[in-house]
This record gives sequence, structure tokens and C-alpha cells, in this order.
Amino acid sequence: MNLEAQNLEVMLRVKALETSARTADDITMISIVLMMTELAAFQAELRRDYEALVDEITGLRHHINGHGCSLLRRSDLRQRPESN
Repeated sequence: MNLEAQNLEVMLRVKALETSARTADDITMISIVLMMTELAAFQAELRRDYEALVDEITGLRHHINGHGCSLLRRSDLRQRPESN
């Protein structure tokens, strides 16, 4: 092989390595973007679930405040000491 052919072969190899490195970087960036998108969706779902749980707890508190007090006044629900 002459010097020109060797030089061309080396240049082609370098270009191929640069392209594959660039492709790997692009794939890495795409993977990062996809993970960030999935994380944002998960956070949104978690936020909705949390808000729904707060709503349920608030409803339960209202229900207990409205009905629980009258139930606790009933004599059969009061705790009585055991008599021997």
C-alpha cells in the first residue's frame, strides 16, 4: 500500500469512530430525554393519587364529624370497665 491509501484508510477509520461516538452520544441523549419524560409522567400520576387521597381523607373526616359524634354518645359503644 502506498502512503496515500494508508492515509485515506486511517481517515476513514477515524471518521467511522467519530460517527459511532456521535451516534452513541445521540442515543444516550435520547435515552435521558425518554427517562425524564417517564419520570415527569410518574410524578404527575403520583401527584394525582396524592390529591385523590387527600380528598378521600377530607371526606372521611367530614363523615366522621357528622356521624361519629352521635355514635360515640350511644351507650352501647362507650367503653365500660369490666365488673367482676
